[in-house]
Amino acid sequence: MEMKENNMLERMLAQEIKWCEAIRVSNMFIKDCGIPRRVFRLAIRPILKGEKDVLEVFRVHDAEVEPGEPVKGGIRFHPGVTVELLQILARDMSKKCVLAGLPFGGAKGGVPIDPAQYTRAELRDIAEKTAEELFENGCIHPDYDVPGPDMGVDSEIIFWMLVKANEANRRGRRISNIKAAFTGKSIKDGGVPGRDEATARGGLIALEEYLRLSCLFPEKPKLAVQGFGNVGRNVARLASQAEFNYPVIAVSDKQGGLYAEHGLDIPKVLEWVKDHKTLVGYPHADAISNADLLLLPVDVLVPAALENQITINNASAIRAKFILELANEAITPDAYDVLADRNIPTLPGIVANSGGVIVSYSEWSRNRGKRWHEVDLPTLERLVRQELKDIIERSVQDVFHRSRADKRSLYATAHIKALELLYEKFKRKHE
Repeated sequence: MEMKENNMLERMLAQEIKWCEAIRVSNMFIKDCGIPRRVFRLAIRPILKGEKDVLEVFRVHDAEVEPGEPVKGGIRFHPGVTVELLQILARDMSKKCVLAGLPFGGAKGGVPIDPAQYTRAELRDIAEKTAEELFENGCIHPDYDVPGPDMGVDSEIIFWMLVKANEANRRGRRISNIKAAFTGKSIKDGGVPGRDEATARGGLIALEEYLRLSCLFPEKPKLAVQGFGNVGRNVARLASQAEFNYPVIAVSDKQGGLYAEHGLDIPKVLEWVKDHKTLVGYPHADAISNADLLLLPVDVLVPAALENQITINNASAIRAKFILELANEAITPDAYDVLADRNIPTLPGIVANSGGVIVSYSEWSRNRGKRWHEVDLPTLERLVRQELKDIIERSVQDVFHRSRADKRSLYATAHIKALELLYEKFKRKHE
């Protein structure tokens, strides 16, 4: 079948069929993999600049809800939101959760808007109407569907959604613990310490464990981080601190980037961005583009921006020695093949960027009263960090050793292992 470069979903499903055939799963499971369980196409009418308009709201469930196992996945506000993309990201979430051993199926949702074009009051209106519509369609429930933050959505937006869902809950269908239906909340609203930095911290833990196992670098490697949103900014911040102590030689946002051969002063960069809202113009480094950053001769490349950043068009020019994929689908399947042929190891996002959903599990289970609901804040922070570390390290170890044993890339190994685990769940359900 001829694959179009922009048809991400078609390419993903074709690749999954090949992997399923390689591990000899049933035809029924292969067919099951190609069908998202539920796709919600909803509409809201927020008040935008004094006029009524209609915005689409999408929510995709990749898995059927099992007893005690809701679907889990973020809601993003971004102009690139499409149903096709959400189906891919929901499948990724299913794989992240099963590899991490979490009791969640995959989901994803979004509204195709650019948050920068709206005031906070307008965003609140959009968030509240989104939450109300999702709630009325059964997409917000601690036992069924548990949304959280994603690109363009922060803890304040999640709080607005929680308040509106709670109002809707009081009017009609009763949920005894609506707070547990959302993760990514601020600590005062029932969140847990470290959720904001969880994806970045988990990625750096994954990097440390992979380097320990592989002995790839004799000294601390230098990092280049593409993307300076929540994930990229926190990667740079944490990497530069004593806990990890990685030199960061390049960073970029959507407007441009910075490069300093011997390392950037990340605290000063962060202060610049706080004051100027962009990396552009920072005086103590060379200016580079996003495209330039991807092609730097760096030890570790960290794509932490959008999907489709490393493609068949630039994969052959990548000069990094290792890639840590922290943005979902930052590397296309065709590009992964090129990187594997060039012996550039790449830890895929379904392992490397699972920190967010792991800490979300800590929050959800605590809100449900299952554990940790009586501990003080410092103890809670220690427990959350330790659980994140334990799960990430175990996942990296499993994929690393299986990759060596099977003589497959980390990318293929992670996805095959996830499919095997999903197949075991599928068989138990259909016995």
